[in-house]
Amino acid sequence: MRHMNEDAFWAVVSAVSPSFAARRQGGRADEARDVREAIAYADSNGLYFPFVSRLVEDGIEIPREESRRWPAERERLARFRRSLRVLDAASSRTGSAYAVIKTIRTIPNLPRDVDILVREEDRRRWLDALGQAGFALRYRSAAEVSLEMRDAIRVDVYSRIEYLGRAFLDPAYLWGSIRAERTHAEEHPGLTDEAEFLLNSCHDIFGHGSLTLMDFLDLIALRQRVDVSRCLDLATAAGWGHVLRLWLDRLDRLERLIRDERGPPRFPLRHGRRFLWECVEALADPPQGRRERLAIGLSFLWDDASDLSEESGLGGAMRRSPQVRRLVNVAGHRLRTLRGDRKAAMPSFRDEGG
Repeated sequence: MRHMNEDAFWAVVSAVSPSFAARRQGGRADEARDVREAIAYADSNGLYFPFVSRLVEDGIEIPREESRRWPAERERLARFRRSLRVLDAASSRTGSAYAVIKTIRTIPNLPRDVDILVREEDRRRWLDALGQAGFALRYRSAAEVSLEMRDAIRVDVYSRIEYLGRAFLDPAYLWGSIRAERTHAEEHPGLTDEAEFLLNSCHDIFGHGSLTLMDFLDLIALRQRVDVSRCLDLATAAGWGHVLRLWLDRLDRLERLIRDERGPPRFPLRHGRRFLWECVEALADPPQGRRERLAIGLSFLWDDASDLSEESGLGGAMRRSPQVRRLVNVAGHRLRTLRGDRKAAMPSFRDEGG
């Protein structure tokens, strides 16, 4: 949903990120129409759970249709927590380390999946352990390893961070950035703020075609916690320092636009192919091959088409059909594989099910 008004924007921001909204007065959703608009806006930006949680805590009556949905959302929280417990048990049973990555650190959101980092040599062991715990393979390729289980939420398995055939973060750096975290009362290993900021930045640039309000607010908050100069040094050493500078400038412009009250951007905000190609060319070793550049261009078009389908409401209808949803996912994953995105090393014949 792209439609919104400023009251809806500030109602959501004030609820989920009060420190960001501290200079702004008003924007409280306290009328039925405003509540509906604000909930719809939060939903389109990944903020449904934290926003409705805040409404419930504040005693604001939510619309009847949301009262029916809310118990299902609470059940999804239970499934999320179960996934974390299964991961912890699998780690203890196999003796293999892991970390939950790509999290939203500063907002108590409820993710659609759990992304974990495992060592390349442990990946087969992890897949077997999760299979024994009840997870079934959802999709597997060089770019994607996803598992799902009833009464839990999807788990995506990473052992490296590569976009466009390039390593954006060294696995050794990530493994040196592990620390204990706690999410929705569940303890698990995670990453430092610095590592999460770098990982989420490169993922939001090349892993998505747009920036949600949730991602924006989290990145702005994380930026205050990290040494930006060190982040730039790390990105430069990995060949994407100029890309990170472009990204930081983009975040700065968006923040100024909002702080100056010139009207908030219409989140989710599409990056646009011009900006994305600027980032591609800013890499230390930009792609030159015709096939690779064609795959990159097609993936950008695919992301735009996906965003447009969400705007029109077609995306929701497509997700309700398992067959259509699978075809769409396979096509998107195939494009990312062709352009060089990797969550793991190229799979062996056995990994592919042979």
